[in-house]
Parts: sequence; structure tokens; C-alpha cells
Amino acid sequence: MKKSKKAGIAAGILLAVLLAAVTGQKIYAVNTRYPQAKIQYIPCGETREIKSGLTMRICKKEWLSGRDYIKKYGKAMDVTSDENSMILLLDVEIRNPGDQENQMDLSELYLEEKGYSQGISLENFVEFNDGMLVRLKPEEKTTAKLFYQLEREQFTEEQWKRIEQENFYLVNQRYPEKIEWYIQ
Repeated sequence: MKKSKKAGIAAGILLAVLLAAVTGQKIYAVNTRYPQAKIQYIPCGETREIKSGLTMRICKKEWLSGRDYIKKYGKAMDVTSDENSMILLLDVEIRNPGDQENQMDLSELYLEEKGYSQGISLENFVEFNDGMLVRLKPEEKTTAKLFYQLEREQFTEEQWKRIEQENFYLVNQRYPEKIEWYIQ
């Protein structure tokens, strides 16, 4: 009985080692086939192509506590007057320098920072803009106000104390090249 128990344990260990080796080989194959994305850093205020035929520039940022937001803009969906939320408003200029009409979906712009990612607050976005889809004629430009709501519970206490100084950036593309539009 002891021998069969030892043989079962040995077979289990051998199976686990084989499984780990096969999994490791598969991970290596995927990482070789799909290399890590190259990162393109775009400083705040700089105009660059955001998609074929359209450029974008971050013009202005505004940090407001929930209380300050309500004082300035009035009540909004999910915005509370306590100090547990911060609102980030970004004015971005989208321009069509080309000779054909072009469009962009603004919901493709995510706010990110060291493992944190959040999409636009759609309910509040419509308070400032006509819609998510921006259509521009040749040589036309427009400014959109992007609304991001950050909650205290999403960050450590240290991060929350300096939330306005964190290195947040907008992302519209992640692979094969990650494009980071810094807001500071």
C-alpha cells in the first residue's frame, strides 16, 4: 500500500512538471509571436495623428472634486458632493487636415496610469458634447470635453492624496504600438 501511494505521488509530481513545461513552452511561443508593444509618448499640448486622417491635441485639463464640480456645472449623474470622487475634464481638439470627411469615436479614448484604466463616463460626457462620434469635413476642427470620474476606492490613500500629480495619459491604441497622450 505504501508503494502504490508513493507511486501515485510520484506520478502526480511528474504530471505537474510536464504540465508546467508545456504551459511554459506555450507562453514562450505566444510571447515570441506577439512581441511587447512599442510605446509612443506624446507630451501634453502636442498635436499628433490619432488615426488616419485626424489629429488630436490635449488643450486643457481641469481637476474638480465632486463638490466643486456640482458648484460649477450643477448636478450630474453619479457625481456626489463628498470628497470621495475627483472629476477630470479634458478639452481635446480634433482636426481633419485632410481633403476627405473623416470621423472618430471618442469612446476609444481611455484614461490610464500604471495599471489603472478607465473609459469616458458616457452619462456625463453627453452633458458637454453632441455625441461620441465626431465627424469632420476637410480642414475642419472641433473641441470635445472628455469626462473621467475617479473614485477614492480605486487608489491607495497615498495615490489619492496626490491624484492630480499622477502621470495619467489617454490611450487610443494599445498594439502593436501603444500611444500614450500625457495630460501633464
